[in-house]
Amino acid sequence: MPYAGFWRRVLAFLIDMIIFAGGIFLFSIPQLMSQILMHTRQGMSFVEAWSNVLEEVEYLMSAMFLEESFNPQMFTFGMMWITIFTILISLLESSKWQASPGKKVVGLKVCDINGEQLDFSQSFLRNFNKVFSMIILDLGFILAGLTRRRQALHDLMAHCLVMKSGTKK
Repeated sequence: MPYAGFWRRVLAFLIDMIIFAGGIFLFSIPQLMSQILMHTRQGMSFVEAWSNVLEEVEYLMSAMFLEESFNPQMFTFGMMWITIFTILISLLESSKWQASPGKKVVGLKVCDINGEQLDFSQSFLRNFNKVFSMIILDLGFILAGLTRRRQALHDLMAHCLVMKSGTKK
């Protein structure tokens, strides 16, 4: 069967998340270094400054994932990275690669219902529609393990397929 199975897609997603989290970390290094420099200029030792910055990062992470009250700054931060991720993945899936890095590693590609390469608008629609797959308790993703062509809700909505690389529809 040329269609991508559920668990292979999950593995591709996890690889993408690891790569993207690493990118966010690398993007954050200059900010972290400037915070440490600011603290050392205020008279803290390097160890105290590093400890202080780690406490700030820990606070931000808990505010992002554990806070019960709405935090507009964390919401904006989260939406910014979700938008960047969606655009990057859409660009990659509509390129000659036809895959995110995770999909490429596990041997998958994204195509239209006829097996052809997506254009950016169709790829963006597919990735934006993942919101709907999530809203219903991730049931939209689980459809990929239940439908004949292994399509998740966002694939169905955008008329896309995820197939094993090197296969034709």
